[in-house]
Amino acid sequence: MYSKIIIDILGWTGSILYLVAYALEAYATTGLNAVWIVIGLFTLGRKWLTRS
Repeated sequence: MYSKIIIDILGWTGSILYLVAYALEAYATTGLNAVWIVIGLFTLGRKWLTRS
């Protein structure tokens, strides 16, 4: 019973550390995606406002 708890704690700790490591390397991708979202929304807004 005690060893199962230790294994669960190690598993959860490893998963959290993996996600944190990925988040620290993903700033450039997040920024680029944010720029594309702004460009897309701007284009859709212009098309919506100038529709006939």
